[in-house]
Amino acid sequence: MATRKSTVSIKRKTPELLTVTEKRKRTPTIDIDKPPPKVPKLKPKPGPISPIRVGIKEEGTDYFTSTMQCGELDGNYYVVKLKYIKLPIIEFNNHIRPGIYTWVLLEIDENPKLRKLLLSSKVQSGYEIGTKHSDIIHNFVNENYIEKKIPVPLINLLYSGEMDIKEQSTHTGNPKRDIFFNFESGTYMMRLVRQKTDIEASYEKATTDLLKFIDREKFNLIPPNPDLIKEDNDAKQGKIQIDKDKRSEDNSFITHKKIRLTYETLRKYLDSGAPIYRFNDEAKCKIFAQRENKIPFYKLDGERVELSSLRSGGKRKGTKRKSTKRKGTKRKGTKRKGTKRKQKGV
Repeated sequence: MATRKSTVSIKRKTPELLTVTEKRKRTPTIDIDKPPPKVPKLKPKPGPISPIRVGIKEEGTDYFTSTMQCGELDGNYYVVKLKYIKLPIIEFNNHIRPGIYTWVLLEIDENPKLRKLLLSSKVQSGYEIGTKHSDIIHNFVNENYIEKKIPVPLINLLYSGEMDIKEQSTHTGNPKRDIFFNFESGTYMMRLVRQKTDIEASYEKATTDLLKFIDREKFNLIPPNPDLIKEDNDAKQGKIQIDKDKRSEDNSFITHKKIRLTYETLRKYLDSGAPIYRFNDEAKCKIFAQRENKIPFYKLDGERVELSSLRSGGKRKGTKRKSTKRKGTKRKGTKRKGTKRKQKGV
């Protein structure tokens, strides 16, 4: 009788079925004396700017710094030493008047809801007294929470900058009004330059967020020239050296050349108690305006401005007022005949 050979099937163990001993046998040995292989670090891709926490330091006015700049008016240069002046905060609306504004976009955590606000303040002069971004937040926090004795909530600043709101569009035939905006804010947004953020992506996201407050049927929202944004990106990456004064003049809407100083503005500052100093020489004015300067104004040929000297508005160079006397309009005497009153006897 033929014997039948038995067949045995051998199944290969999968890694999951291996015993601990078998796993150890399969694990390659590691030489602890050799340094571990270097793993290349993945550079994080730059993204839009992150929200900035605000609302704590804005409770007080200690952080306000005196404006130390030279503003030109009729050939003279003025330094205004004024830390703060309270100006109205405007919540953005479709009837906002033309002009240059500073603005902040805030996100307020009013648990359980988040509220966003677009606040602005109209700029009075290149000194930007009372209209800094920190001023807007300080006034908002003061009026809405501290004065009402309400705890200050978590407030995030999403973006801040400047707006130039026009009376009409710069393009003929466009019925909308133009709003030019930027991220020029030394207090908050300079981290765009310092940190690894994508400035172009930040402007794109800001445009999307701002359009939630701005009526597209009434306004054209216009970010800065792409060339200016590229220059900022290149400067941040160290590709080019940037002239800070030129950059400010090109990017900012708030400079003494773009917002001319007036006697009316100087009178407002004087009424607010500001010491104002006048110089004939711009270089000496700039020396006096330096924060570390200890040279008194009179040693730099400067003078303290009094309110009485600004009442008439000042004498403008080359603008001598002409006589308003008209030719051939000499007024004749108005003596009437027979109108002399007779004196009555007593």
